[in-house]
Amino acid sequence: MMNAKKQKASYIKVVVRIIIHCWRAHPPLFLGLIIVSALLCTIQVGELFAMRYLFDSVAEFIEGVLPMNNVIIAALPMAILLLASPLVNILEWLGQGYFWRRGSGFLMAQYHERIQRIPLIDFEKSDTFDQMKKAQIGSEDAPSAGRTVVQIVFHFIPYLIFTTLFLISIKPLLVLAIFIIFTSVLIAQILRASIVRRFEEENAALRRQTEYLERCITGKEYAKETRTLGAVGYFFELFLDSVKRFNKSSMKTEHKIARVELLLRSVNMLGYAGILALLIYYVINDSISVGAFATVFYSVERISGVLDKIIVYCGDVLKEIGTASFTHEFLNVTKEEGHTDTLDKNVDIYLDNISFTYPGGNKNVINSVNLSIRRGETLAIVGENGSGKTTLTKLIIGLYHPTSGSVQYGSIDIRNYVSKSRFNRISSVFQNFICYKLTAKENIMISDVNAHNEVEMAACEAGIQLAHLSNGFDTILSREFDGTELSGGQWQRIAIARGIYRDYDVIILDEPTAAIDPIEESNIFRLFKESAKGKTTILVTHRLGSTKIADRILLMEEGQICELGTHDQLMKQNGKYAQMYREQASWYVR
Repeated sequence: MMNAKKQKASYIKVVVRIIIHCWRAHPPLFLGLIIVSALLCTIQVGELFAMRYLFDSVAEFIEGVLPMNNVIIAALPMAILLLASPLVNILEWLGQGYFWRRGSGFLMAQYHERIQRIPLIDFEKSDTFDQMKKAQIGSEDAPSAGRTVVQIVFHFIPYLIFTTLFLISIKPLLVLAIFIIFTSVLIAQILRASIVRRFEEENAALRRQTEYLERCITGKEYAKETRTLGAVGYFFELFLDSVKRFNKSSMKTEHKIARVELLLRSVNMLGYAGILALLIYYVINDSISVGAFATVFYSVERISGVLDKIIVYCGDVLKEIGTASFTHEFLNVTKEEGHTDTLDKNVDIYLDNISFTYPGGNKNVINSVNLSIRRGETLAIVGENGSGKTTLTKLIIGLYHPTSGSVQYGSIDIRNYVSKSRFNRISSVFQNFICYKLTAKENIMISDVNAHNEVEMAACEAGIQLAHLSNGFDTILSREFDGTELSGGQWQRIAIARGIYRDYDVIILDEPTAAIDPIEESNIFRLFKESAKGKTTILVTHRLGSTKIADRILLMEEGQICELGTHDQLMKQNGKYAQMYREQASWYVR
C-alpha cells in the first residue's frame, strides 16, 4: 500500500480510469449523458447560424429587399432552438445528478472493498488513514470529473470548434481574441488545480484530527465520559485550535486562488474589449454586414459564457482529477497475492521462532517464540499488560505476519495464503468488540451470514437471556433506532455468541468476559468448553481462575514464553503463574 503513495499517476491515466469506472457504474446512463451533451452542443451551435440568418433577414427587410414572410420563416429555426434548449438543459441536469450518484456509489463500493484488503498491520501507520481520507474525498470527486469530461468532450470542445469556424467565416481575427481569453484562463485554472491538490496533500491529517475532535464533543459514545469528567470544554478548545489551523491553511490557499482569479477576470475584460473594438472597426470599414455585427455582438456574451464555463469546468475537472488521483492510487494496488484454496485449520499449529515488531517500533513485542498447539487443544495465554498476549493471538490467526519466523498450520506457512483463506474456519471474540446497531439476531449472525446455525443455541451457550426484550431476538439493540440498549455484560455475551455462531475449527477468546462477574464467567466457560469439543481454542485472560478449563497454560513476559504447562504443573513449579494465581485468589477470600 505504501508503494501507491510513491507512484503518482499521470492525469491522462487517471482520466481514463475515471471514465472506465463511470462506464462500469451504469453504461446506459453514461451513453445518455453523451447524447444529451452532444444535443446541447448542436442546439447552441445552431443558435449561432440561426441568429445570423435571422438578423440578416431583418436587415434586408428594413432595406426593403425581403418581405415580412421571409423574416417570419427566418425566425422559426431560432424559436424552435430556444424552446428546445431549456428542455435539453433539464435532461442534462437530471442526467448529471443520476450520473454522480451512480458513479459515487460504485467508487465507494470499490473503496470499501480496497479497505478490506489493507493488511491489518497497515492500520498501525498514520499515513494509511491519510491515504484513506484522501481516497474517500476522491471517490466523491471522480464521478463529477467523469461527467465534466463527458461535457467537455461531447459539448464544449465541439462547440468551440464550430464557433471558431463560424467566427472565421465572418472575420478570422475575431478568433484571436477568443483564443487569448481561453488559453490564459485555462493556464490559470491549471495553477488553481495544482494549489488545491497541494492543500489536500498537506492537510489530510489535520482534517481527520478536526473531525475526530468534533466526534469527541458530539458523539454519543464519548458523551458519558466527557461530560462526567468535565472534558467537553477541553476538547472544544482543541477542536477550535484545529479548526483555526485548518482555516489558516485554507485561507492561504484561497488567497493564492484569488490572485489567479484576478488574472482570469483581467484577461476576460481585455478580451471583451478587443472583440468589441474589432467589430466596430469592421462595421465602419464595411468589412462585415450589420447583421453579422449584430450576430457576433449578441452572441459574444453567450460565446464568452460558454468559454467561461469551459475554463471553469476545466479548472474543476483538474481539481477533481487531482483528488481522484488519490482514489486511483489507493485502488490501483496489486491485489493480495497468495494461494486462494482452502487452508485446513483442523490441524496442529506451529510457531517457528517468531518475532514481531510494530511499524516504527525499535523493540520486539514478540521475541523468538517457539510453540506447538495441538489440534482440538484449549490453550490459555496469561500475563501482565503489555506482555504480548493479544499480539501473539493475532499472529497465530494471521491478522499480522511475523517480522521473522513463521506460523504454520500443519506444515503450511499461512503467510503464503490470501486473507480469505487464512481467516476461513477461524472465529474470534476480542475485548474491544463492536456493538452493531442491528437486531440481536443480526448482531450474532453477522459473524457468518452464510451459516445456517441456530442463533438461539449460540445465545444459550453464551448465557444470553432476552426474554425482557419486546421483540426478542428481533429487537434492535440501539435507542437511536427506536430499540433498546444492553448493559456491558449483556453486550459481551452477544459478542461471545457471535463468535460461537460462526463455523470454526480455531477460535480466539481475548478477554471475552471482562464485563461479566467471575461466577457467571465460570458458567459461560463451562458451556463453551462443552460446545467447543474438538475445536482448537486459544483463551487470553487476566482472570486466572478461568484458566482451569484449559489443557495448557502459557505465561507471557516481555514478548517471550515464561512458563508453559497445565494448571497443576504450573502450581507445582511455584513460579510466577502460581504467585499470580494465589494473589488473585486472595481477592475473593472474605
